[in-house]
Amino acid sequence: MKHYLLLVITIGISNISYSQEIEEAISIDLPCYNTTKLFKSLREKYKELPIVTGTAGDEAESTFSLWMDPVEKSWTIVTTKKELSCIIGLGTDIKLLSYKKGTGI
Repeated sequence: MKHYLLLVITIGISNISYSQEIEEAISIDLPCYNTTKLFKSLREKYKELPIVTGTAGDEAESTFSLWMDPVEKSWTIVTTKKELSCIIGLGTDIKLLSYKKGTGI
């Protein structure tokens, strides 16, 4: 298994004002694979399907996706940049939450 340093994770939301700037970033090695092979494995071996995708605000201009098996309740979060995809996290017991339109967090 090859590991690549794909991104530095930082957290920031542009619509919220914080009294302090972010002082630290987390740098980690992530397990990375060929995108086509990883997505095929998630679908066929783990029975997961993508339920959320989006464009990340990172320097790599990558995308992220959340994969889920609704029966076994497993999940995987993946970040992708062209032919390379890295697993950011995975787990079990995922629950989808429902909200009424216009509900604030």
